[in-house]
Amino acid sequence: MIKLKALTSNHISDIVHLILNKCKQANLIFPNLFDQIPIETKLSSMLDDFFVKNSGYGAFRKNELVSFLLGFSGIPHLKGQEQGIYIPLWGHYQSNIDDQQFFLLYRTLAQEIVNDGVFNHIITYLPNNPLLQEQLFTLGFGLLVIDAIRPMELISTKPLQSKFVVRSMTSDDHNDVNQLEIDLSSNLQTSPTFLHSSLSGQSSPLSDFISDKNQTFVVEFEDKIVAATRCVLGSSNLDLLDHSQTIAINFANTYPEFRGMGLGTHLVNEVLKWGQTHQSTRCTVDFESANLIATRFWLSLFTPIGFSAIRKMDNRL
Repeated sequence: MIKLKALTSNHISDIVHLILNKCKQANLIFPNLFDQIPIETKLSSMLDDFFVKNSGYGAFRKNELVSFLLGFSGIPHLKGQEQGIYIPLWGHYQSNIDDQQFFLLYRTLAQEIVNDGVFNHIITYLPNNPLLQEQLFTLGFGLLVIDAIRPMELISTKPLQSKFVVRSMTSDDHNDVNQLEIDLSSNLQTSPTFLHSSLSGQSSPLSDFISDKNQTFVVEFEDKIVAATRCVLGSSNLDLLDHSQTIAINFANTYPEFRGMGLGTHLVNEVLKWGQTHQSTRCTVDFESANLIATRFWLSLFTPIGFSAIRKMDNRL
């Protein structure tokens, strides 16, 4: 018989054990995904911090934890005016023995947080979990963000036309690259993506593009920057992959009239080459699923490793 109980820091070792099983499942998507990452230590540290202000629920069978659900709750203005909860990849585990455990856990946690005015719920999960995906759809969740990954091998692509120059960004390119960033932000706020941005036409500092950990590559055409891609060493939107040997792409844009010419693929190759010089073993990227151009481009080069779905409650409850 299953019993639901509130989780505390006393359950950390049991939670870590279950998440390590999930990491093994992730290796079926991307082999050796968590090699060279001290996952157990990383998880224990994150859970220590988590239970200082947050809680969750576990499903127990004969006093053994078999499934759990926990998330960062009370986040102000999470994808809207309301408070939200974010359930990370390591914030849930569902036993294969009983496919109703997630429903039971979510029902209990959701009632508690909605009573506190937490109306926007986001969860990240592995793409090889069709049962959970079906359950989320049944509950009213919809796809929001895709995290994807690829190895560091260069992509086979045709040479660019000689009129295009691919190179590292310099300080002289700051205004042009800022304009590309503002252009991207404006486009993402329109249909069909409708992504709110706090950028609002403001320029990002040069250090956001060029620093010890940040590097930006550009394509120049007739003395104008028409495409750019930025990467960050030791970073990933999936916090389990934050590691010195991970490199993440967190900004990319090509002006519409220059798309379809291979500029983006050449820029990704520059990122991969730069990552190779810093001993990176994996490259990650995340993008809104409703950004149809980005989805088509990134999924042609990268393998999905995480889906994030959102449910927005009626705030009149």
